[in-house]
Order: sequence, then C-alpha cells, then structure tokens
Amino acid sequence: MASTVKPVIRLSTRRTERELVPSDQDTFRSFLGTQISRHFPDCVVEKRNINGSPVLIGKKGSSWVYAIEPIEHTLSEEDKFAIESLISRLQDDDELDTELLLQNHKLAGEIIRNRVNDRLPGRLSVLGCDIGDIVSRYSVGYGPLELILRDPSVEDIVISSPCSNNPVCISTKLNSLGTGSIYCETNLRLTDDFLESIITRTRIFHGGELSYTRPILETDLSHLKARMSAIIPPASRHGPSVSIRRRKDYLWSIPRLIAEGSISWTAGGFLSICCAARASIIIAGGRGSGKTTLLSALLPEMPVAGRTTVMEDTEELPVLQLQNEGMSIQSLSLAGGIERAASVMRAALRMAEGPLIVGEIRGKEAKILFESIRTGTAGSCVLGTLHASDPESVRERIVIDLEMDVESFRSIDVIAMVRQRKDACSGLSVRSVSEIDIISGMSECVPAFRLDETDILRTYLEPNTSLGALADKICSQFEVPKEKILALARMRGFLKRVQALEWLRTRDDRVLSMRATRAINSISLDFRESPDLNSLKEEALNAIRGSV
Repeated sequence: MASTVKPVIRLSTRRTERELVPSDQDTFRSFLGTQISRHFPDCVVEKRNINGSPVLIGKKGSSWVYAIEPIEHTLSEEDKFAIESLISRLQDDDELDTELLLQNHKLAGEIIRNRVNDRLPGRLSVLGCDIGDIVSRYSVGYGPLELILRDPSVEDIVISSPCSNNPVCISTKLNSLGTGSIYCETNLRLTDDFLESIITRTRIFHGGELSYTRPILETDLSHLKARMSAIIPPASRHGPSVSIRRRKDYLWSIPRLIAEGSISWTAGGFLSICCAARASIIIAGGRGSGKTTLLSALLPEMPVAGRTTVMEDTEELPVLQLQNEGMSIQSLSLAGGIERAASVMRAALRMAEGPLIVGEIRGKEAKILFESIRTGTAGSCVLGTLHASDPESVRERIVIDLEMDVESFRSIDVIAMVRQRKDACSGLSVRSVSEIDIISGMSECVPAFRLDETDILRTYLEPNTSLGALADKICSQFEVPKEKILALARMRGFLKRVQALEWLRTRDDRVLSMRATRAINSISLDFRESPDLNSLKEEALNAIRGSV
C-alpha cells in the first residue's frame, strides 16, 4: 500500500547569497560522510559560485587550493538531521518505482528531487538551493563531488586512499589566466563508506563488474559528461580510490589546440595533411597527457569519403557531436574482454570503407588491427592512442608487448607524442604535442617536430627528409613533389592559424565547426616560392564567414 505520510522538513531562515569567508569556528564541518575544513588560500585568484555554493581559488604557500563550501555543510544540526532522516526514509517510500529509478541515473536524480520538493510545504530552498537537490545528490548522486562537476572549468577529480586522510584534489582551468590548468587540493574529504557508496551506485546504474578478483571499474558517467575509474582493495591497498575525468562540451580541433598553445601551427598543418592523405597515426603519451584530446582534434580532418568507424572500451570520443556536425561516423564498443574486442575488430574491418579509430590500443586483440594495416585490408587508415613515453617505447609496446613483427610496426606512418608541461610564463600545466616522428622504410623513427629545451616545438622536417610510405600518400593526395611537402604543411598550418586567431577574436565556436574546417581544407594551396599570404588569409576568412 502506498504511503500517505508526507515528511515535512523544518528549516532555518538564512540569507540566499553567501560568500565563502574563512572562519575560526570548527576545523571541520561534516555532513553524511563528507567533511570540509578551513583550508583556504592565502592569496585568492578567482571566486566562483556553483548553485549557491561559493568557491575560492588561490595560492597557499606554493600550492593551489580550491576551497568550496557546499550549502548542506552550513546548515544547523537540526536542519542536517531533518534532511538525513528524509534520505533514510526514501528507501521505504512505496510510491517510488525502484525499477524506473534504476533505468537511468540522471532520471533517478530528477525523480527524487521532484519527489522531495513536492512533499515540502511549498517549494522551499535553503541558501538558494533546493532541498530536493541535496537529497538527490546524497541518495543517488555523488554528494559534493557532483557540485564540483557542475563547475564547467573543472577537468579532473582525484581521490587517493585512504580518502579520510587525503583531501579531494582537482584540476581546473583558471578563467582569469587563459590557457592551461592547475592542480589543486580542496578543503573536502570523504569517508571510506561514502566513497564506497558512490562506487556501488556507479556500478548499479552504469554496469560493470567489481569484486575482490576484479577490483577495477572503468565506466562512462554520461549524465555528468565524465568518465570514472575506481579501484578497490586488494589492488588499492589502503581503501577505495577514484578518479573522474570530465569531457568537454565543445569539439576539439587543430585550430583550438593552436589557440591554446598545445601545438605549433606548422605541426598542426602537417597532421592535417597526414589525415587527408589517409596516413595511419599513433598518438602516445602518459595518463592525462592529452592523447584522446589530440585524437578528437584529428577526427574533423578525416577524409569526407567513406564512413569513419570508432572503437572504444569506454566512450570518450565525441561521436554524437560529430554526427550532429554532419560527419558519417559509427561507434562500436570494445568492452567485454579480449575475445569480444577481437570479434568487434574483425567485424569493423569487414564493414569499414573509411578510417578506423581505436580509442586505446592495449590488448593483444590489437594484433588483428595491425596485421590488417600491413596487408592493406584496414580501410583507408587507422588512428589510435597508446600508453608510451617516447617513439621507441611505442615500438617496444607493439613488437614486444603485443607480440607483432617489425613489418606491423612499419605499417604505421606517424607517431605523435603528447605530454603535460609547465608553461614558462604562467606556470600552469599545459597539455601539448611534444614530438612528431615519421616511420621510415627501415622502421626508424625520424623526428619531424620536437620540443626543444625552451619548450618550443621546432621543425626538423626538411625537403630531403626521408618520409617512407608517408611521402607517397601525401604526394598522391595533393599531387605535389616530395620536396614540397614541408611547404604544404606550412601553408595548411597557416590556414589553421588564421582559423585559430579568428576564433580567439570572436569566441564563436562556429568558427571551429566541422563545416568551417572542411571549408578551410578545401582551399587550394599555391606553391610559389613567395606565396601571397594576405590573399590566402582573406580567402580563409571568407571561407569561415561563409560556413558560419
């Protein structure tokens, strides 16, 4: 029988707008397994407000601090107890359809939020935030972590074990300092029980196996536009550990990377003509170095003819956004173990008439892919990412770890290395392309671009550089002699630079759309010794204006 009792929460009257002010009262404020401390920056650089919860960002000594004061932590003990009681009574609410709640994480949160607010006497709020939102975040959501994920400038959340002894850490962009990001400690800590409950909810809503024998869970949080990786004992010795990585709301592109200082415009032009020539490219680097970002930026450069097929274990590439932009692209899942991944790759090779994109190359099932590249049955080209520290490590991963022959490695045309570096001017962390190598006919890694000791991406590509099979692909696509490939890359890069500067001037994302990119890439290039760059710039601007 449905319950007829409507719980009522009595709430204190408070101001609806607050600023976070360091207080001498209470070293910690607690709420349902979460604690905030008086860990505030000495020098405040930015102030933010997330749904009524104020944030201070700044330096404390040599470290960055992200201090947040969630609304729920400022309530009186009476108010906290009332909300906690309501959350505990939700599980006994017969009017809530459990099967419906479990179908969709975002829908579950909305149902509970509306349910709570409907039962309150009027649509009450505390300090500008619905009580239903607090209840929803702590019953089926991620508590204060969900507030942090609502900050559009936050990129990553990291929780180290034991989480009760370590503050939650985040990476965020600074809106006042332009490009780059900072790694911050927050004033927030979680108990093991709270973090375990978050991991359990994630597994229930998003699937995946998590146990003593399989202690790692990787899943997509589509409702939060993020990806979660969770590790529990025995793999994590001192308790659960979690990292959450946010996906961008916008599409990455080579001009956007140029604008953010992640790649030089000549190197960007080179990668653009490589994609147009259907070259096979491996993007390598460490965790969080920007591999997927660069791979996403290359997708709009793919040839228009044929359908692009994307294969990923966890969905990270913006397939739906690219489809909305008019790209013919199909997404396939590699989740489910080696055998299933191998069968998906075989199916993709049979159906692929265009580029093949692999989110991450890590298992021996990738041998199918490399063998198909070598024999020429892998569609027009293959792009993928790989964990490696340098081009020689890429060779070792492919030849030794994945047990493939040197011929398979030689089928790769380009290796692009990415890494995080500290910007010399701002001191911020910047993800950038650190090296681009070409695989020669002798399976050697020939540097084309490389960061020097001053963190400038220098061009090592010369008109007489041996480009192996890549030279034939570019010359065939653009009908140019080999000695003009560098000039071609520079002129394509110049067009990308014009596109990047126009976006910086207007901040109109349509300037970086796939339609604008295709308009730029359709411009024929003049190979005279002294090209008229002003005319080329005007032609590029006209192409951009015509596309937006």
